[in-house]
Amino acid sequence: MPTFKHLYIHVPFCGRRCSYCDFSIAVRREVPWAEFVDAIAAELVARASEGQIGPLQTIYLGGGTPSKLGAAGLGRLISTLRPLIDEMSPDGSLTIETNPEDLAGTELPGALTQLGLRRVSMGVQSFDPAVLDWMHRGHTEATVNSAFAALRSNGINDISLDLIFALPSHLLKKGQQALLDEHCLEVFLFGEAGYFWHRRGASGRAHVHLRDRRDRWNAGRATRRNADDGHGHRRDRRVLGEDVLARDFQPVGGAVGAH
Repeated sequence: MPTFKHLYIHVPFCGRRCSYCDFSIAVRREVPWAEFVDAIAAELVARASEGQIGPLQTIYLGGGTPSKLGAAGLGRLISTLRPLIDEMSPDGSLTIETNPEDLAGTELPGALTQLGLRRVSMGVQSFDPAVLDWMHRGHTEATVNSAFAALRSNGINDISLDLIFALPSHLLKKGQQALLDEHCLEVFLFGEAGYFWHRRGASGRAHVHLRDRRDRWNAGRATRRNADDGHGHRRDRRVLGEDVLARDFQPVGGAVGAH
């Protein structure tokens, strides 16, 4: 049996299904976080008994929407993972995916800090109200700003924002360039397996997959313009050899898988 160095736990719960999503999720008004954490604990015990989980380099809580577990559910989950966290390598990372509406005006940013979750990926996707409405997202640009400020005020500075550039051509894309100008050093692009128009899996190529050749060409031109403006672009960081997530990547999926 191999010994895994990276642990991915899929938290499937969401408040709604977004229009672009083809992931394995469970839309719930009330999240059964206690039952979920119990299931994760049982899975970890089974894996550990087979000698599959060694000292970890990374733990990644993805989704779905892990922030839907709330402070209480995340506290219980981190407590379950604590023995593994305490044995992580010095350069290890503990990351959580979140939605802006779960962070803005809530106790969650402070709870993340207390739990040691200081690497946060926030699902923004767009700042354009029309695009957000088409995506069936639950936040606004103001929500994102509030959530970002809340994370920073609680000492969380390792923040990434997910943005979708490859949208159907009838949707206008606004706001992303301003964010790039203000905050971003590099743009990471990858073909997303969850998009309903591209189901074949993440390609790791430095362009965005759309439905036809013209759209792909236009997206590539836009990407190169961003690079010319001082924003680097390269492949999805998960396939970059120098990143810890790319070395010996053999994730153990807890509970249901992402796809």
